[in-house]
Formats: sequence, structure tokens, C-alpha cells
Amino acid sequence: MGNLSKLSAANWSSLCSAAGWTVYGAVALSWCKDAKLEDVWAGWLTSGFPLKPLPEHERPARFLNPALLPEVKTAEGINQWVLDQGYADAETYRLATCAVIAALNEPLEFHLPPEKYANAAPQVAAFLKSRLLRKADRSPEDDAIIETLSRTIRGTQWDIWSEEAA
Repeated sequence: MGNLSKLSAANWSSLCSAAGWTVYGAVALSWCKDAKLEDVWAGWLTSGFPLKPLPEHERPARFLNPALLPEVKTAEGINQWVLDQGYADAETYRLATCAVIAALNEPLEFHLPPEKYANAAPQVAAFLKSRLLRKADRSPEDDAIIETLSRTIRGTQWDIWSEEAA
């Protein structure tokens, strides 16, 4: 990945466009000189690779160049950072939010009351729920947030927990 820093993002994008975008081609773009996350997300979306809160789907996000990602550890901070990027469409917003959550090495912190999470998009709600389920010592408020998020994703393709139970 370090060698990609010498390659221009435009040249790498041209290569990936000609060969066909893959998720790892998009992630590698994040390491290129003058890379922009908006272009990384566009390549990822073109690849068609789904991002779900499962290890095999989150793996590419863990290879994103951390220099391009925010240094926040809260659900609210990630949401605000992604909003500040001004992405033109909801699909890019959702991918960016979920990829940043997946790329985190530290636990995700939640500071808002449970009802504030009710309007999260189902994909984002699934990633938030997955991070809360990983917490060893959950508080009653964490459990209330999980229930709020569960209602949001129930019956959608992002409800991976219902799939496991079936």
C-alpha cells in the first residue's frame, strides 16, 4: 500500500476503470497520491461489493488509508463528519458512514438518547447495532439503543440477525 502513494489517483482510477472496479481496487485508491474519498466510494459502489456488518464484508474497509478517515470515535461524530463531506447522494452517504464505522479499531461510543437513533438508515442502523452488540458491558441505555436500531432494520436486508435465527 505504501508504494501506491507514489502513483497518482487518476492513473490508478484509469487502470481500475479499464480492468473493472473491485472493492480492493477502490480501497487501494485511498492510498494513492491525491486520493479523495469521494472517488474511493464511487469505485466501491461501481464494484457492487456489499457492505454489511459481517467480518467478510467489513474487511475491505479495514484497509482504507487512515489518513483520509476522521479521528472520531462516536456515532454522532462519524455522522457529522460524513455529513460535512457533502456527498451528493444517500447511497454514498450510507457507504461512507458504514465504511468509517467498519474501519474503526476502537469501540464506537454512543452519547445520544436511544430515540435519537430511530431515524438512522437501515444499513447505518445495522452497523451501529453490530458495534453495540460487541460491547462486553452494556448499559440499560445501550440495550435501549439496540432495541431502537433493531426496529429500524427489522425486515430489511440489513437485519443479519434475523437471517441467523432463521
